[in-house]
Amino acid sequence: MGCLTRRSVLLCTLAIPLTSIPAEALISKNFLLTPARTVHNTSIQLPRQEEGMFNFLRGGSWFNRMQNIALHPGDELTYRFFDQNGKYCHVTFSYVRSRLGFLIPQLRKEDGSLATLQFANLLSPTPLLRFADAQGAPITRANRTLEFPFDLDIRNFMEAGIAITFAALAIWIGAHVAKVILAILAVLAFYAMIIGILMVGTAAVLYIGTRLFPHIKGLDLEKLKKSFEEKKQSLEQYLRNLIAQHKT
Repeated sequence: MGCLTRRSVLLCTLAIPLTSIPAEALISKNFLLTPARTVHNTSIQLPRQEEGMFNFLRGGSWFNRMQNIALHPGDELTYRFFDQNGKYCHVTFSYVRSRLGFLIPQLRKEDGSLATLQFANLLSPTPLLRFADAQGAPITRANRTLEFPFDLDIRNFMEAGIAITFAALAIWIGAHVAKVILAILAVLAFYAMIIGILMVGTAAVLYIGTRLFPHIKGLDLEKLKKSFEEKKQSLEQYLRNLIAQHKT
């Protein structure tokens, strides 16, 4: 009979034999990453004032830069900023490839700590958004494992993903960084995940599974950027509310 279920229809359209690949291995610790040799690094200084940060976000140049490093794995994009104690910090974005060829965003702090952003458990009732090491294992910081439930039935998919990424960054980077910086970095990081998925194209179904597929169905990089442009005012208000909720 062949492709009867929604999942099997999507997989069969790829014309890729999957019988030897366990489904969960596509999105688990077996999803090993291959770092590329650093070719080029672009460094950007983030504004020190909150309004400057939102101006930077609205400008949208970050999207083109993120797309560019996705096109050229090995290139890096470093965002420099000062923490609330006046200490110089930075987070460097790059992309690494899994053994199956998928593009995964990787973040590196000034101390050399690495984290990749991955979806996990997409075939289970409780999907996760995970900060993982190069082997796909979840990172632990301050006695907390950096993987968070992600309700894929939620309507505001991008906002939900940004909020979860914000929470993970607050632990991974630390409370010494201003909330507005964490919020902007969360936008960059979550969009980096989606850009990486879209760069792979149809084969990304192998990674994201059918539960995530409806959220990116019909999207390409141009449409993703256009969607951001159309919704950036509401996104900015969402971020302001998110920051206000987490201010001490």
